[in-house]
This record gives sequence, structure tokens and C-alpha cells, in this order.
Amino acid sequence: MIQRLSFSLVLALFVFVTNQTVTAQAKGEAIARINGYIYSDSIAQASALLTESINTSLADADFETAASFVYPQGKIELLGNSATEFTKAIALYHRVQKSNSREAEYKASIGMALLYNDQGRAQMAYHFAKSANKLAKRLKDVQMLLESEFYLSEFGMKRGDFNLLADHNNNSLQILKANPKIAFALAPRVYNYKASIMHFTSKEDSANYYFKKAIDALKELEKNPETEYYLPATIYGNWVMVKQSSGDYAKAMELSLESVRKFHSFLANTNNHPLTSRVHGNLSITYRNIGSLYNDMGDKQKAKQFAGIGYKHAKANFLPNTVSYFTAMLMMAEAHVYTSEPESAKIYLEEAEASLKTIAGNNYLWHAQFESVYGDYYVKLKEYQKAISYYQKAFDNYDLSHPDGYDQNQLYNLMNLAKAYANNGESELAIETVLKVYEHNKREYGEFGFLTNEALLSLAQVAFINKDYQMSLAYTQKSLDLYKNKEAADKLNKLYFEGNRSWVILLHVKSQYELLSDKSEASLKPLVLELDEAIQVLEERKSFVVHNDEISDLIASNTEVFDFAKKLNLEIYSKTKDSKYLEKILQLHESAIYNRIRTRLNLKNPEISNIPENVRLREIGLKETINEILFSPESHNGIEINSYTEQTEAWNLFLDSLRTFYPEYYKMRYASITEDITDLQQKIPQGSTLIRYLFIEDHLYAFIIDAHNQELIKLDYNGNLDQIGALNDDNATIGQVSDMAISLYNALWKPFASKIKTEKVIIFPDRELFNLSFDLLTPNKIESYKELAAQGLLAKYDISYNYSLLILKKDRKLLEFENVMVAYAPGFNSKMKAEYQIAITDSLELDHTYLTLLPQPFSTDLVTKFTKKFHGSSFLNKDASKKVFGRTAKEHKIIHLGTHAESNNVSPELSRLIFAKNVGDSIDINDNYLYTYEIYDQDLSSNLAILTACETGKPTLQAGEGMISLAHAFNYAGSESILTSLWSIDEQSSNQIIALFYENLANGIHKDKALRTAKLEYLSTAEGRTAHPQYWAGLVLMGETAPLQLSGSTNWIWWTIGIAVGILVLWLILKNKKSLPRKEGL
Repeated sequence: MIQRLSFSLVLALFVFVTNQTVTAQAKGEAIARINGYIYSDSIAQASALLTESINTSLADADFETAASFVYPQGKIELLGNSATEFTKAIALYHRVQKSNSREAEYKASIGMALLYNDQGRAQMAYHFAKSANKLAKRLKDVQMLLESEFYLSEFGMKRGDFNLLADHNNNSLQILKANPKIAFALAPRVYNYKASIMHFTSKEDSANYYFKKAIDALKELEKNPETEYYLPATIYGNWVMVKQSSGDYAKAMELSLESVRKFHSFLANTNNHPLTSRVHGNLSITYRNIGSLYNDMGDKQKAKQFAGIGYKHAKANFLPNTVSYFTAMLMMAEAHVYTSEPESAKIYLEEAEASLKTIAGNNYLWHAQFESVYGDYYVKLKEYQKAISYYQKAFDNYDLSHPDGYDQNQLYNLMNLAKAYANNGESELAIETVLKVYEHNKREYGEFGFLTNEALLSLAQVAFINKDYQMSLAYTQKSLDLYKNKEAADKLNKLYFEGNRSWVILLHVKSQYELLSDKSEASLKPLVLELDEAIQVLEERKSFVVHNDEISDLIASNTEVFDFAKKLNLEIYSKTKDSKYLEKILQLHESAIYNRIRTRLNLKNPEISNIPENVRLREIGLKETINEILFSPESHNGIEINSYTEQTEAWNLFLDSLRTFYPEYYKMRYASITEDITDLQQKIPQGSTLIRYLFIEDHLYAFIIDAHNQELIKLDYNGNLDQIGALNDDNATIGQVSDMAISLYNALWKPFASKIKTEKVIIFPDRELFNLSFDLLTPNKIESYKELAAQGLLAKYDISYNYSLLILKKDRKLLEFENVMVAYAPGFNSKMKAEYQIAITDSLELDHTYLTLLPQPFSTDLVTKFTKKFHGSSFLNKDASKKVFGRTAKEHKIIHLGTHAESNNVSPELSRLIFAKNVGDSIDINDNYLYTYEIYDQDLSSNLAILTACETGKPTLQAGEGMISLAHAFNYAGSESILTSLWSIDEQSSNQIIALFYENLANGIHKDKALRTAKLEYLSTAEGRTAHPQYWAGLVLMGETAPLQLSGSTNWIWWTIGIAVGILVLWLILKNKKSLPRKEGL
């Protein structure tokens, strides 16, 4: 577990607040004309007039006017050559310097400072601003003093020196306070810096106060592009940081987008303005900050997309020797480190390093940030010696950047360094390092401070890694004792006790386990009970998570706690063979699945169906109130127990009312999953065998159960799971596919193959196995893909899938619907995309992902054919919108979605279905994505939902999570089963298979057999590369497998004909009987 502050927030402070302007612009007609020429790209005219004006002012010994030409002279040089040495501007500066006019020299020094800042050379900018500041002090001019102090704070920040930023900003504030009757044009900028500094030092109330002062101060300034667009855009952009850290993502996103719009307005209304380079710098970072927002909301794809926009913007507008360029590279590197894409991360780290080497000055902070990310990169790769080296360098540079004491980044860096030492076997250094942090934090923040407890947890982790279990037990016991301590209880620390408590309990249990000499049932049972407490903590926490980082930590805690609980129960089961422990293992496993789903779901506050609006608003309001108590700025050192207790009691009463009046909603969202699974065999569909795969820590097991037998078998997969992704790679040869299919068969099926006595098999995968099509497993070598039809599991079993044993119901009654089919096929043709581009008026709102979607003509054809055959309804092209889907999908036997879909395994609640854009709706034009969390609010009552062209099975952090969440959402929304794909499958081949599947369904075949038969039929005719598993094996059925009575199928025609013929025959017989002569009786 890497501990650190969000790099994006720190970066936002030290870069985004770059909002300098030229306040000492020279007056006069010549300057106005020169600037006009520059702004209109008439550089030759500007240069000619400038030369004439400089010569005139020097001839007249008017050095103040000459000094005002330093900046435009350098600007022309910079526009001609971005790597200029400002030869002419420097020459003019020296001429002015020799004049002995302090006012002129001041003005020339400011001009040179701004030029070097425009060029990204912060060291030189600071040097000239320092000279200007000395002159201002000698002149005792408060306007000059404020201006020079402001620029010194800015250039100090650009050098990565927080102390310089803070010191010069405080000097600026003192000048404002000492001269309340003087109007200072720089006042909004000074307040903006102060607000950002307050945010960085975790004083959020003060930050909000100064941001408001900055906005208010703008009202006193003359209206121009700078005050109308540039300054508010910059202030709003910085204010985002405060809203983001407090979890107000809606407001943060609103401010970010408004900031971007104002920056674009500035660029549209100016040309070659002195602030243009600053605007480009701020735009680049605003894009990355929007990416950071999406990251906090869990949308990794959009986060990466906006980080990429910022990256490209920096590449297009800045030289590699600038801070703006460097930070863009580093942000991209960090994004790829934390999405486990090491190859890409390394490329961006190397780009960042090359940039950093060319930036003038010491740049201690930037070196520290860079080295810290590099350390995290090597921890991810488990190359701890290299990680140690970078963490050590980062510590040294943090120390140089902030010599008066440790800042929080430095403390986290030390804790990560300690754990890297421990993982590298350097136990003494590990303990020494983390003890230093703990003692410092205890002294600075008190025994109950958040950072103190973070260090205590690090101590326990380091001791555990070092296998000093007595020490880790002692540290975790100390932590748990603090929680029970009266003083701690009166001053609950939200981040530690609610965020880390489950980790502490888990580590406490693991330490005891390692110290046991006799792991008997009697010694293990108390540990199981203690882990039950950790599980209860997770249950309590899942309802109140507000940040994506908390979600990640909670799910990591969830996984480790449940895995270790399963391990302990497995050990007891192995010793006693008592079935109750086997049932407990299964119950824990299924509970963990539901906890992960609902933890993520609770982050979104979706407007779930079947609860009134006032109940939903009450739910949201209570959660927000509790989070305000827990996450307010004042709670950093603890909260008052009375407020917390009062609100939690209100919350518990609310949950009681939900449990009583809205039981289904309560069960889905809040109830502990404690259903008894002792009667599992009675719930198995007739003639079926269930196979539940489950990981316990890193060991894989298979639980096989049918109507008569059940058994838990340990599998020896030896890393075979790495082959799952490669199995459907269309670049793999037949020989490679054959070898992988045999290897996976031997690991995942052979150990229990003889125990499967039924043709129907329901597989409950776990983790990576959700991305595997079991159809492909084969015990024998194959020479062609068609042989899988005779050799693979496809040849022998009707395979379907499910995500949890808990959804199995005894004597389940199937839903009945009058309407047969409704289908949606957006098609995504070029005409639709062109109409969308025309309809978008704000380029910031343009959805580039939508424009890159592949057209789906085969889906349109399939939908047209089968809705006609089944007498159903179809919505094609632009009519296949999200709004139409919401109105028309419910209560059909089949809901067919012939569209693109994305399974997000990192943030599963953001898996989504893609519909047509609402081109005719200017307000909701981009509301065409139906996310998993929104599906819970839909009525999708149906026997079968078909989702084609899904893009799942991608290598991500939480394998299989997207599939689980999507299936759970459709199940909750009313779909009995879904047919989808495990990876991005070829549109033509998938539609061929689904067409065959529909024909089989029409003949009354069970859904699982209908899909299997369709695949076999497809394989029998497939030629060349289209027989490769990538084209057909990804289609899978999840859920209910019973057949459908499709009144729109061809069966009804034959039945009708048969009945008609029968009636006709009967009529003819009766008619013939009547026409026969009667025999008279004797």
C-alpha cells in the first residue's frame, strides 16, 4: 500500500496559480501601436516602429519610456525564436541601467523578469524581479513594492520553492493591509496566491475566504480581456482544488469547465497578448486538473483522456525546458503508474526527466515530485532497491525545498521509503526510518493525530514485512487501544479510525496467526471472530464513502479481510471436515462480491427506482451531513463525538425505516449479506452442475456441486491465468492457442472433470476467470480451430455463467411478457457523427470517443430482420437514444442492444452502454452513455437482454469487476439473463452467431444450448481467420437458461397451419358423413 498525497492537487497549487500579468505597461501612443502590431501578427511593422521609438527615447534621454520598450523588444525576439537569448532586450536593459534612473531601471528589470518567465526560465525571472524589488525599496514606492513582491512569490513558486512563494506572498499581503485606501491592480492575484497556500496547508475555510476576496477584488478593476476572462478563469481554476478536496465534485467540475471557457474566450479576443503564454500554461494544467477530478470520481478513462489533452497542449505550446512542459510529462507518467501500465509510464518518466534536466535553477520541489513518482513506479514493479534510491533522492530534495521542517509529502515519502526498505530486507533501516516519522508526527500532531496514526500503521506494516510479528502485534494493539481510549473516543479521528481500522484489525489478526505454534480449531476460532469485527467495520464504512481513493482503499481492505477470513475457515475445514466451515467460506466469498458492488454503487447516489423522491433526498442529506462532520477542515485533528453520535443515530433510524418500507432497496444497498446457503443443492436448476471458482489469497479452488454431491478442490494453476488474455489474441497461432487451451484445461477443469455428470454446467468465475471463455478448454492438441467443435468443452457441455451463488432461488417463477422483442441499434454511421459535430457549439463539449466508434451496419441489419420476424419494435440510428431506451425497454421477452459497450474493471460502476447522441437536444446532447449505476434506475423487466460488441476482458486492476457489476445491475433492473461478450468481438461474426441463436430460441431450445448450438453452427462454416476464437468464443450467457416462448417465431405459423388443416379435415369428414345415404333399420 503506497501512501502519498494526491500528486495532482500538489501540482495544481504549484503550477496552476501562475497568473502573472504585465501591470506596468508603458503608456503612450507608440507603445499602443507597437502592441497593436504585435497582437495582429504584423511583426515587421512592430519591429520598425519599435526601433524608431527606442532611438527617439534614447536620443531624448527619456529612459523611463525607453525602459517600457524592453518587454516588447524581447517579445518580438521570443516570437521569432522561442530559444532566444534576448540579445536586443538585454542591450536595451543595460542602456537604461546606465542612466542612473531608478524608476527606469525598475521598469526595465520587471520587463526582463516577465520575458524570462514567458520563456519558462524561472531562475532568471526571479533574479531580475529581485533586482526590481531592491529598487522599489529604495524608491519607497508601494505600487512597485507590491508588484515586485508578487512576481517574486510567483517566480519562487516556479522554482519549486514553497518558502519563497509563502514569504513573498505574506509581504504582499502586508503591503495591502498597510495601505487600505490605495487601489492595487494586483490585489486579486495576491489573494489568489494566499488562498492556494491556505489550501496547501489544509486550511480550507481560509482558502475559501481568500478566493472570495480575490473574486470581489476583480469588481474594482477596469474591464478588459485580462480582468473579464484571464483573472476569473485563474481564480476559479484554483478554487477547484478546495472543492475537489472536500468532495464537492459537481462544483469543482463546474468551476473547471468555466475556467477553460474563459481562457478560450481570452484567446479568442486577443492576439499575441503578453498573457498568451500564461493562458496556454494554465489551460494545459486545467485539462490535467479536470483529469484529476475524473480520477477522484473513479472515471479512469476520462481522467487519462484529459491528462492526455493537457499533455498535447503542453507539447504544442511549451519548450521542453519549461515547468509547464515537465509537469505535463510527469502527470502522464503518474497516471500510467497507477493504472499499472509500466511500459507507458516509463516513457513519460523519461520525457519528464529529460525536460527537468533542461530547466534552469535548483528546482528542488520538481526533483522531489519526479523522484517520488519514480519510486512508486519501482514499487509497482517490486524493484525495491531502485525504489529506495529514488525515495532517498526525493527526501533530500523535499528537505532542500522545505528546509524549515517536514511537509506532508515528505512524511509520506519517508513512510514509503521505510516499507521499501522492509521489502528489500533492510529491516533496521526500515524501523529506524518509520520511527523517526512516528516520533516527529507524535510531537507535531499529537498522539491522536491522523498523521501520527498513519505512521503507527506504517510501523506495524514494516514490522510485519520484517517478520517481527511480536512487534507488529504490539503496534496494532497500541492502535486498537487508542481507539478504545476515552480521550480518543471523545476526539474521533475520521481518517484514521474509520479509514484504517479494518487494516489494523487485519494486521493484528495476521500477527497473532503467525505467532501461533499450534494452529488448531480452538486457536483459530478467536481470530475468525476478530475478523468478523473487521468485516463489520467495512459494512459500516461502505455507506459513507465520498472519494474514489476511499473506494480503492475500502475495496482493498474488503479483499484482504475477506480473503484472510476465508483462509482461516479453510484451515479449520481442512482439519475438521465440518461442512459449516465450508459454508462459511462460500458465504464470505459471495458477501465480498456484493460488498464490492455496493461500496462502489454508494459512491454514485443513483436515483434507484421504487423509492419516493423525498426518501431519496433524505438519504442523500443524511449522508452528506455525516460526511461534512467527518471531512470538514476542522476535523483534521478530530471531531466532537456528540455531533457524530447524533447524526449516526438519525442515520440508523433511517435505515430501519428503509428496511421496513423498502426491503428490496435496503437489501440491495445496505443489508449485510448473510443468507443461509445450506440448502444450496435444492436451488440448483434441474440437470445442472455448479462450479464456483474462488481465490483464497493467491490459491485457486473449485467448489463443485450438483443435486447429490459437493466438493472443494484445490487447483494448481501455476500462473496459467496469464494465458487467458493471450488465448483470444487473434495474432496467436493455432499451435499457441492449442497449447494454452490444454494448459488451462489441465489447471482449471481436469482435476474434477470426472465428477461432472450433467450436460448443463453453470460456471461462477472469480477474478481473471471472468475474462475466460471455457468453451475453448480442450484436453487434446488441435490442428485447426474447427476441431474445438469436437474436442473442446464446447463439444460436451451447455455452459452458462453467473456471478454469485446467492442469486439462485428455489422454485423460481419465470417472468411472463406479452411483448416479444424490442431492439436498439445506433449504427454510429458517418452521417450521425457529422450531424453531431455540427450540433456541438462548444468544442470543449465535443465527445472525441463517440467520433471514433466503429460503424455497426451488421447490427442494424440483424435488428431489422428479427424484430420483423418476432413482430417486435426497433429503434435505429439517431432514434436509438438513451431517452428512447429508458421509455420503451421494459416488459419484453427480449431486449436487444446492438451497440458498443465498455466494461470498466477499475471503476465498474462506470461500465457503460453507448447510445446515439441527442442531436436535437442542445441541453442533453451528450447524454448518450448509460452507466452501470444508472441501470439500477431503469425498468428492464425481461427474460433476456442481449448486449453485443462489448469491450470487456481488458487487463485492468480489478479483473472481472466490470462484468459482475453489469450483470448485477441488469439483474436488479429486472433482466433474468444477459448475453454479452467477454472482449471486443468482430461485429459481423457476433451478429451471425446471434442470428443463429435467435433461430434456435424460436425452436424452443434452452438459451444455453441455443448459444452453444449457434457457435457450433458458426464454426462449421467459418473459414480462415474467422474461425479464430477471437471471432466467436467471447459470446457468453449469464443467468437464467430456460427456453422462451416466442409467439413471433415461425413455430406459431406451423401451429396455425396445423390447426387450420385439422379443422379442415374434420369439417370434410363431418360433411362426408352427412352426405352418405342412411341405412334403414329392419
